[in-house]
Amino acid sequence: MIMNKIYPLISICVPTYNQEKEIIQTLEGILDQKDVNIEIIIANDGSNDNTHSVCEFYQKKYPDIIKYIRQTINKGIIRNTQDCLMAANGKYIAICEGDDWWCDAYKLKEQLSILENSPETSMIHTNWTNYICETGTYQKSKVTTGKYICETEKGISSFEEIFNNNYHGIRFSSIMFRKETFLNIIREHPGFFDNDFSTLDLGFFYCLAYYGKFYFINKPTTIYRIHDGSVSINTDSRKANKFALGVINIRAYFASQFNYSSTKLNKQINTSLGGICNYLLTNSDKEIAELLLHSAKKFNFHLSTKRKLIIYSTKCHFLSRTIRKILKLHNYLHIKIKRHI
Repeated sequence: MIMNKIYPLISICVPTYNQEKEIIQTLEGILDQKDVNIEIIIANDGSNDNTHSVCEFYQKKYPDIIKYIRQTINKGIIRNTQDCLMAANGKYIAICEGDDWWCDAYKLKEQLSILENSPETSMIHTNWTNYICETGTYQKSKVTTGKYICETEKGISSFEEIFNNNYHGIRFSSIMFRKETFLNIIREHPGFFDNDFSTLDLGFFYCLAYYGKFYFINKPTTIYRIHDGSVSINTDSRKANKFALGVINIRAYFASQFNYSSTKLNKQINTSLGGICNYLLTNSDKEIAELLLHSAKKFNFHLSTKRKLIIYSTKCHFLSRTIRKILKLHNYLHIKIKRHI
């Protein structure tokens, strides 16, 4: 590792929360990187375990390259990651969240070489390996051969390729991009760090695909940790549905930003709402119902009649029995009509 005290070439952002057991591996994987000038920015989102002690230890051990942000309150994943990113001084930015780690000591060097010599490339991403915490086993990703995503294009077609999920996924901890591009993105899309979003990675992928080409390195450089606490893989159905709604909000916002067809969007969103609406029917969760109505108004997507009936049956208990009968009749007629088409 080569240190540059004033202008690090690469900033590595490490947002973390309650990851005392994992973040040591995260930081060691970053410190093992070879032949690059780096700074590390750790943003601890008000953890209530020993994450602070670990971060403080590393900051004191490597004061020239580690910047430590200790949030006094829990800001949430969006604001904490925003603070981490905005503190970056490098020409390039990489991200490694506090429960993932890098397994290739030349990850940054290889990505840096590509970005330095390929101005049309907006982002480098790599293959990865999953680590299943419950069993302590490693699992190769499903990506091995064939076209990955946005390797040769940019603009609206690349945005739509990601937006319509015509790809195998990208791991946030595998990417590197230019700070200048990031600053342009947040200027042009002022809602990028909206608190009603559940994650930031999709916004990055949508925008970076639109503004440049992607370059895929087909070898695992990062380990993606899968456990019950992962925000996108959660066994708590309430949290899982709030996360899913946050993803829908992201999709609606960026669809508007890039003039994606509102007809297509509304159809896709109402399809995506199937799981949330089933949850509402089973659990009568008024808060989730209110959040869904708030999202539809704020992000300007239209709910189908069926989705509205489910929401209002959740909000108005005395109407729920009548509305459920209407929904059963609707489903029955829909099936009958489909059989006759």
